[in-house]
Amino acid sequence: MMNTAIISFQSVDFSYNSEPVLTNVNLEIHPGEFVSVIGPNGGGKTSLLLLALGMLRPNRGTVQVLGRAPERERSRLGYVPQFTRFDPLFPVTVYDVVQMGRLGRFWIGPYRKEDREATLTALEQVGLGELRRRSFAELSGGQRQRVLIARALATEPEILLLDEPTANVDRLATDKLYELLVDLNQRLTVVLVSHDLGIVSRFVSLVVCVNKTVFTHPTSELTGQMIRDLYGGEIALVRHDHRSGEEI
Repeated sequence: MMNTAIISFQSVDFSYNSEPVLTNVNLEIHPGEFVSVIGPNGGGKTSLLLLALGMLRPNRGTVQVLGRAPERERSRLGYVPQFTRFDPLFPVTVYDVVQMGRLGRFWIGPYRKEDREATLTALEQVGLGELRRRSFAELSGGQRQRVLIARALATEPEILLLDEPTANVDRLATDKLYELLVDLNQRLTVVLVSHDLGIVSRFVSLVVCVNKTVFTHPTSELTGQMIRDLYGGEIALVRHDHRSGEEI
């Protein structure tokens, strides 16, 4: 296993239409870590993931994934975007949705045997193999999220990036999703954007706080008081005292 960072941000600035979103971001994520990315809405969490995917480019600084430019290694990352709306009348099966993860691995022609095998393997990994012929629209919210995770797994990634996969999912389904991610973390690096600080002490190894810039905290350093400080308003957030450089 590599000892160097597999995702690296160095002095990164990023803006939308000249409006600063991320400023002077320095971040390293290492192989096998389970990382939770937290912060207020509009703080730059999704932009951080899109920069790692090479779907956005920094205005300043460098982003590297597996030692190269992100767009050159995108096939080695699995991405689960925020799930919002879908057309319930669109006639697509669970299998069809997961197989879409194989698109881009070939230029033209039908799906190949290895694509079908990867699709079935991904469905088994998320526990939905028996539902592969079911309409996607018929599934519960938690099952749909598992299908979207399977779609990302069908790419056979080394790193799994997820943007708030438990949004609009009930508590039981959320717990099952976290159990799945813990299992996947045995072989994948997992980076999870979440508003749920309850997962921090239970699952993740590193907390990345994003609010225009980035601070990181090993989970072992978080105390009960710090976690209480994280909560407030819409999101749990670690506050940083710029005079002392320590959490308050």
